Amino acid sequence: MTVIFDARRIPAADREEVVRATVWRTLAPLEIDYPDDHGPVPTNLAITDLGELTVWSVTTSTVKVQYKALPRNDFKPSLFLGLQRTESCVVAQRDRE
Repeated sequence: MTVIFDARRIPAADREEVVRATVWRTLAPLEIDYPDDHGPVPTNLAITDLGELTVWSVTTSTVKVQYKALPRNDFKPSLFLGLQRTESCVVAQRDRE
């Protein structure tokens, strides 16, 4: 089953906070940074549940994503991959980028 979240349905002034809350609630405690001059946040998420594996596909203008949980708080193994199409982006997990 795949669930789609399209931030364009959220009022522009609320998008950043709604995207952050959605990610925290459904994926992991991530710190998400956007460029200062980004305008309305263009974020689309597709969440596919494959039993023991959940696949997240995200298209966004995010410039940095940092996984904040400490090892003792990790309830299930996670793997984060970032594909940078244009400009710059950082995916950080603990002390690794």
